[in-house]
Amino acid sequence: MQNKTKIIVIIGIVVALLAALLLTLSLRKNSATTSLPQKNQTKVALSEKLDSPGLGLGIGYPKGFKVAKSDSENFTLIDESSPAVRVSVQKIKKQATGAGSFDIYSLTDSFKKSFLKIDKDCQFFNETKFIKTQNNGVDKFPGMGFEAQYSLSSTRIKYFLAVIQKGNDFYVFSLSSPLADYPNKIGVMTSMLGSLNLK
Repeated sequence: MQNKTKIIVIIGIVVALLAALLLTLSLRKNSATTSLPQKNQTKVALSEKLDSPGLGLGIGYPKGFKVAKSDSENFTLIDESSPAVRVSVQKIKKQATGAGSFDIYSLTDSFKKSFLKIDKDCQFFNETKFIKTQNNGVDKFPGMGFEAQYSLSSTRIKYFLAVIQKGNDFYVFSLSSPLADYPNKIGVMTSMLGSLNLK
C-alpha cells in the first residue's frame, strides 16, 4: 500500500514538473515572438506637426517633407530628398457619396478598382483590419489597410493605403513611392499614423 502511495506521489510530482517546464517554454516562445521588430515598422522622428481643423485631425510628420497641398478636404506632403515619394491624407464624408451602403469595405474596394484601372496587373498585399485607439484607449476607430504594387509610365510604384472611419467620415492615409525607395519610406507612414489624433 505504501509503495502504491509513493508511486502516485512520484507520478504527481513528475507531471507537475513537466507542466511547469512546458509553461515556461511556452512563455519564453511567446515573449520572443512579440518582442521581434515587425517588418516595415521602423520608427521615424516626427519633428513637424500639422493641425487641420478642416480635416479634424492633428498629425506629426518628419523634417524634410513639405506640405505641397492643403485644403479642408485633403493635404499632400512631398519628400524633398525624393519628390516622387508622397504622403497624402484625404477626408471623405459618407453623405457626399450618396450611397446608403457605403462603408469601409466598399471604400477600400473602390480604391483597389482604381489601381486596376491604372495597371490591370496591379498586385495587392498585406490587407489587414485594425483599430486606431487614442486618448488612452477611450476612443476606438475601425481601420483597414493594404499595400499595392503597380506600373505607371514604366515606373514600378509601391503604395500603402489605410482607411480609418470616425462616425460618418473616412480618413484615407496613403504613401506612394518608387519601388526601390519604399522599404526606407514605409516607416514614415506608420510613424505618422501612430501620431494621428482625430478630433
